[in-house]
Parts: sequence; structure tokens; C-alpha cells
Amino acid sequence: HQLAALDHGSPCLVESGVFAVLEAAARVPSVSGLIAVGEEAGGWCGSEAAFILAQRMAALGRSLPELVPWFMRGATGPEGAGALALAGAAGVVLSDELILLPERGTERRVLRALEGADGTEAVVLGAPLGAPYRVFLHPSQPGARALEAEALRIEARGGDGARTRAEWIAAVEATLADGAVRPMGQGIGIARGLREKYGRIGPIVATYRDAVQRVRSKASLLAEAIGPEAALARAHGCAMPIVQGPMTRVSDRPGFAAAVAAAGGLPMLALAALRAEEIAPLLAEAKAQLDGKPWGVGMLGFLPTEQFAEQMEAVLSAAPPLAILAGGRAGQVVRLEAEGIQTYVHTPTAQLARLMIDGGARRLILEGRECGGHVGPLHSMVLWETV
Repeated sequence: HQLAALDHGSPCLVESGVFAVLEAAARVPSVSGLIAVGEEAGGWCGSEAAFILAQRMAALGRSLPELVPWFMRGATGPEGAGALALAGAAGVVLSDELILLPERGTERRVLRALEGADGTEAVVLGAPLGAPYRVFLHPSQPGARALEAEALRIEARGGDGARTRAEWIAAVEATLADGAVRPMGQGIGIARGLREKYGRIGPIVATYRDAVQRVRSKASLLAEAIGPEAALARAHGCAMPIVQGPMTRVSDRPGFAAAVAAAGGLPMLALAALRAEEIAPLLAEAKAQLDGKPWGVGMLGFLPTEQFAEQMEAVLSAAPPLAILAGGRAGQVVRLEAEGIQTYVHTPTAQLARLMIDGGARRLILEGRECGGHVGPLHSMVLWETV
């Protein structure tokens, strides 16, 4: 009903984290632009990561050739802005990314709290109530703790969804009016790097613009990077640069691995918590079915020491060309690599990525919040910028 009212009003921008709302707004004549809000954004945020929402907006642009300009508000660094431009975004909305700059005039006590922030301190409250709100949850912000308690109280009481949602929104607005809470997104994890490298807003904006132009100028090269015979495909010896993620009770079947390989991808058998006596015949059958095609195994580095050691010996005996290690340590990676098994390791934070690299790992899988199974605390576009 709000969008219907806009149909007879002045030109305006519509901001929403709900794709259905953005899609409907795109068809209202008086709407001159859209702001898509990713889940990682501060304040009222979306329910989908910017990485996913951008793909929906790109598809909308293909179905609506006259789509109005759209912008992304999430947690975006310069390279992320370039990627969003390729998806069709007209620009990005910056907020928390700039919070450490002198032009922002951020209070000194908040600056001290933010100096070591990596983005994980920005937490979503109220998502089960249908109105997610991301705040800076930190000991320096007692109002945020009180708001968290209020969200939990409303959620626990339950009742009519529309009524509880309205109650939650009123609680947030009252807290904002008192200045007791600071809305903040995962962009705080990007802020320190931008300040240290560029110092002020002017050079930062220029850097974002340059990144967008650079990516646009190389769009054809980027398309080649995900096509047949791309560098990753050549490195793995398969037709397409696609690595199938290990999935327990799905990709622990040789027939599944053979189907992935036949389609040109790189299959990964999930070993999960299997014992050595189960793994040996599984790997032997996979090796026979794959008949010289590249393949690998997915291992869990956090298994009990004895069980992981059993798996390791079985894997070394079968000698698959590749492996993926989740929840692992650099020493485990180094051992597999020493035996000629190219090993990727999951890294859900920039700190862990640096530890892995320092420990000798060279093949990383950035594990974003929006992925399946075990997930990291940060959304993929933020993690990519900080690593």
C-alpha cells in the first residue's frame, strides 16, 4: 500500500532488503531508483547477503530492460564495488566503511572500541520478528545489550506476528531516539584498512571509482576466468573451473563423483566422520569409476585426533590429487601437500587466513556467512575485502 501511494507522488528512491519489495517498486513510475540492502548492512537490513541480493537484482535487470538505477548498501570495499558494477549496480552506499575517518566526527570512545573491529561485532537483532536490525554489540554500547534483551523477550513471548513485529520496531525507534544504540554493519571490518591506506573521504571515493572502471574495462577477461579452459580448470585438469563442495550423505558416493567429473567439474568425496575401514573401499571404488579424471576428498580437521589420523593414513594411501580441509590446521595442510595432494583449506576470517598462509597453506576457500553447512561470521564480500 505504501508503494501504491508513491505512484502519484514526487520522484523518490526506495530502499529495502526484501527483493519482492524492490521488484514491485521497480514497476512504480514515480520511483527513480532503488537501494538494495544486504544482510551485512547496519541498521535495518535485509535477510539476504549482498552477494545473493545483487544476483537477484542482475536477473531483474535482464527481465526489465528499463530498470531504474539500483544501488547496494551492504559492506563494500573498492573491489566489491567493481563486482557489483558488473552485476548492473549504478553505485554503492557507503556508511560504516568510513566511520574511522576524521570527517565523520565519530566520538572518541567509539573510535577506541572500533580500532580492532573486524566486522563480527556487528550483530543482527530481531530477525525472527521479521525486522532484522544490525547494531554494534560491544561493552562500550550498553544500549545495544538492552536492545538485544528486548528482542529476546519479544521473541520468547510469541503471539501475533504483525503485532510482535510492530512492537519490536517501536522498541528500536525508541532506543534510537534516546541515542542509546549505534546501528552498524560489517563494513566496520573494512574501515581501518581504508583509513590507513587513503586517510580521507576524497581519495577513498576516487579509489572506488577507479576500481569500478578497472573492472569494467576487463569484463571480457573476467568472463574467461569462469569459462571452459580457465586457469583454475587447467590447474585441476578438468573442463570447467568448478569445484564441487563436499556434502555429507550427498557427495560420499562414487557415482555422484563420477557424474560431476563427467560434467566437467572437480568432484570432492565427503569423508565426514567415516572410519578408516569405510574410507578405504570408498576411495578405491571412486578411483576406479573416475578412471584418471581429477578428484579429491573433503576432510574435517576438527575430528578427534585418533579418528583424523586414521582418515589421514587412508587418504595418503589412496593418494587423491586434491583435498579440501574444513576446520583444519596449517600443519595438516602441509602434510597433505608434502605427499603431493593439493589441499584447499576453509578460512572464515581474515585472521585465520593469515595464520594459514603463515603456516604454509597456499590454497584458501573463503567461507562466507551465506554458505551452507559450517559457516563463518562474516559475509563473503566483506571477508574477500579483508583478506
